[in-house]
Amino acid sequence: MITRLEATRYRCFEQLGVDTSEFQVIVGANGSGKTTLIDLPNLFGELLRADNIASVFTLKRGSLPARAAALRELVFAGRGDDFSLALEVKLSSSIFKRIASRVPVAACEDGEFRRLVAQLQAWFPAEMPA
Repeated sequence: MITRLEATRYRCFEQLGVDTSEFQVIVGANGSGKTTLIDLPNLFGELLRADNIASVFTLKRGSLPARAAALRELVFAGRGDDFSLALEVKLSSSIFKRIASRVPVAACEDGEFRRLVAQLQAWFPAEMPA
């Protein structure tokens, strides 16, 4: 389940942070970002499947129009060159176990990542393989 959506400098949002629950009601004036907010989970899915990130934003999506004609249109107030998006999810224990079992800890050279995995194993010993 999605537990939080964040957007920084994306479209109409200079800074957005929304904690979500099972049921949400979204109300706002025209042009306030309701559609953009509702589109974020779909956008993440498309980004994960995409071969070309730019095309997710600039190509028509079936009967839906492109999100933008040019990538610059996606940056808040047209100023700057970047924006960021974040998604937090709560995974079921079965999905968590599947993902955790595939993390190649031994092959990882990054010590910080290994410390993170060790901490996760300490917090969730039943779900994380040793």
